[in-house]
Amino acid sequence: MAKVLLTGGSGFIAAHVLNALLHRGYTVVTTVRSKEKGDQILAAHTDVVAQSRLSYAIVSDISQKNAFDTVSLGQPTRRPFDYVIHTASPFPASFEEPLKDVLEPAVNGTNGILQSVKKFAPSVKRVVITSSFAAMLDHKSPPKVYDETVWNPVTWDEAVNDHSLTYRGSKTFAGTRGMGLCRKGKTKLRCCCTESPNGLRPVVHHLGSLSRLNTSNMRIRDFIQGKHQDNKLPPTRTISSQMYVTSH
Repeated sequence: MAKVLLTGGSGFIAAHVLNALLHRGYTVVTTVRSKEKGDQILAAHTDVVAQSRLSYAIVSDISQKNAFDTVSLGQPTRRPFDYVIHTASPFPASFEEPLKDVLEPAVNGTNGILQSVKKFAPSVKRVVITSSFAAMLDHKSPPKVYDETVWNPVTWDEAVNDHSLTYRGSKTFAGTRGMGLCRKGKTKLRCCCTESPNGLRPVVHHLGSLSRLNTSNMRIRDFIQGKHQDNKLPPTRTISSQMYVTSH
């Protein structure tokens, strides 16, 4: 069975991806920010660990140059990767520094994994970047239909200076620059970005507290905890269109 590199394995979406991969018999190496997070993942999958189908590599800061080179993609003594699924990217409910906390990890992390794959892993058949509908959302002039030609028109300055646009910018720039990098140079990669409007599913990864929920599920938590007892629904913050698009 094929071997997959899954980045950000302790995250909400990555945990579901990991379960699906292991259920289908893939061998998975996942990246995490610390040994503690890696050990938590192994402890939740002791059966496949015993089969040598799951391991982790520590990448403490994905925004650093060559961060993913430490995953040893180029070690000739190791079985090469067949696929890469890049989920590692911040989606904080609140943050202080747009560049450091959101934009740089998202953009540099995506560029970094693609550059590492190009340099060290010619065996990789496809790279999947889990993005967000935020990368396509046009809040200025929404199209009637969102398709693979549509990207968010947010500018870098807007993303840096307007916190409400920072996350949207991070996914847009990571996606557009990442897809451009896939097609650039002699070594071209088969890549796609998956764009989902919301991440609403049961939590299957290790969760220290409800304050650590993914941002989409926080909205459900707030309803359950009675934070909308005034009977007023929170704003949707999105102009509706036909937006059922799965990938770029």
